[in-house]
Amino acid sequence: MGAQIWSVFESHLAGADFSGEHIWGVNFAHKRLTNADFRRTFLLRTSFREVHAVGAEFSHAFLSDVDFSGAVLTDAEFRGVHAAVSTFCGAQIAGGNFKEASLSTADFRGAYLRDSQFQDASLERAKFSGADMTGANLVNANLSGADFGGANLEGASLERTNLLNANLEGANTEGANFEGANLERTGRKE
Repeated sequence: MGAQIWSVFESHLAGADFSGEHIWGVNFAHKRLTNADFRRTFLLRTSFREVHAVGAEFSHAFLSDVDFSGAVLTDAEFRGVHAAVSTFCGAQIAGGNFKEASLSTADFRGAYLRDSQFQDASLERAKFSGADMTGANLVNANLSGADFGGANLEGASLERTNLLNANLEGANTEGANFEGANLERTGRKE
């Protein structure tokens, strides 16, 4: 671990630089990580539960079994992140950038994802039930097997997405754009 890891016991880590570090088993829960830098960081079995990390940078990080439940991650950058078995339940991620991210099986149940960017992301079997994705951009994303049950997709851009076997039951899709999307076995007609 890097030299800055000792400071995780402090409650305010705004602007901290953890970029490129290997971090596992660390509990950042309830910390203030505004604008913290986790770019290209390897995070394993780490908790960010209920952190305040507005504008935090996680681009191209590798996350495995990482918990962001209830976190405030408004405008956070997750571009190109690989997040295996990670949880974002109830997180506030309005304006978050997940472009080109690999988020297969990620759990976003009940998350606030308004105006978030998921273009070209891999989201196979991801869970979005009850999430607010109003205005989200999911253009060209792979959403096969994803669960959007009861999610709010109002005004979302889903052009050219793969929604094969996705669950859209009870989802609000008013004004959502599905042009060129694969809706096979979703129960929704193109």
